[in-house]
Amino acid sequence: MSRRRADLQQLDIAHWPSVDYSALAGRARESYLKRQLAVELYAKGESVRSIVKQTGVEMRQLYRLLQRCLAVHDDTRLFGYRGLLPRQRVRDYVRRKQVNTLDPRGSRGTAGAFGMLLERHPGLQTWLKHQIRDRRVFLEQVSTCNRTGAQDRCARSARARRYNTPGTTRGDRA
Repeated sequence: MSRRRADLQQLDIAHWPSVDYSALAGRARESYLKRQLAVELYAKGESVRSIVKQTGVEMRQLYRLLQRCLAVHDDTRLFGYRGLLPRQRVRDYVRRKQVNTLDPRGSRGTAGAFGMLLERHPGLQTWLKHQIRDRRVFLEQVSTCNRTGAQDRCARSARARRYNTPGTTRGDRA
């Protein structure tokens, strides 16, 4: 397998931000070290086939990891080795599909819908920020950590049925 990505031929990993991988637990550390070795071998000019054999990191994953490492972090530097951390987000989620609010299963499949709304209506985002800043609107995060997924879904469904019953008011929701 030859290198197919001309844009990744000259990697300068010497100046990449590093990671204290000793702070990672077992599997996460093992995964990180495999990824790091794969990227370093690629930067040294090893063939992709050789990298796959030595590290177990497949070609598609290797290129995805390289793109993550080359992404720009919020601190304006490259992600560098930070891009190899397992379960580390490199960019925010951006919804691409339209939201189907008529789905009979409820609100499933609506991830990112609010962000999409704010992106389409920048005035709404500005207004909402002002409302929050002036303490006219309060945001509350509801924790569901003490419930299993099935119990949580049942509880939400029961609340939704109770609150959406015709004739109920805000006072009925307490």
